[in-house]
Amino acid sequence: FSLLALSTTERARDAEGGEEGKGGGPRSSVTLMAMSDRGVRSSSVVLTQTAAMPAMAFRSGVFESKEESQDPDVQVQTKRRRVLVVGDAAGNIRVLYVKRKGRDEDAPRFWAKEAATCQVEGEGGVTAVDLSPDGKWICAGGLDGSVRLIRTSTWNPDHVLRCPHPVFSAAFSPDASLLAVDDSLDGSTFLHQRRSDRYSLAPSLVRRLPPLPR
Repeated sequence: FSLLALSTTERARDAEGGEEGKGGGPRSSVTLMAMSDRGVRSSSVVLTQTAAMPAMAFRSGVFESKEESQDPDVQVQTKRRRVLVVGDAAGNIRVLYVKRKGRDEDAPRFWAKEAATCQVEGEGGVTAVDLSPDGKWICAGGLDGSVRLIRTSTWNPDHVLRCPHPVFSAAFSPDASLLAVDDSLDGSTFLHQRRSDRYSLAPSLVRRLPPLPR
């Protein structure tokens, strides 16, 4: 089976379950759905919170864990994990390990353990997020056109890329040598190359999608 991650936000209802919008803030959730050739096998809600979660990335790759090791000389373990990265409208980023619950092969269930959190400054929130396949970087795009690169070794922003319009899509290449950022208004894709452990815009690698047929 394969896993599909879905993020939803519902408006709050009043105490009697009537009109929406009178019961406080919204309720957001992330659901993992196990899929097979026979359709949806199971669904598991792995995260809930009040702030809207417009950005999400689901990666299976190498990620460093600072969990305790059986070897006293080893402080950091590097494991291959399923990692869910979620960004919300308040600028919060949460990294969660996705683990399987139980051994039911017909209807597998999952849960998520929070591994790390950080917050980015600015008024744009987090509208696009991704974790590099090597587990070393998180990129966080916002409505203000910024793309912040965060080192997972420190969980602090390292440098900021600027785009002319709000960012709703960003993704690392499989070898983490490139970071693609889509322009939400004119259809351009900006590719940023990693050089000397920093990402910078490569002007020769800007691509603009052709207009959609009318």
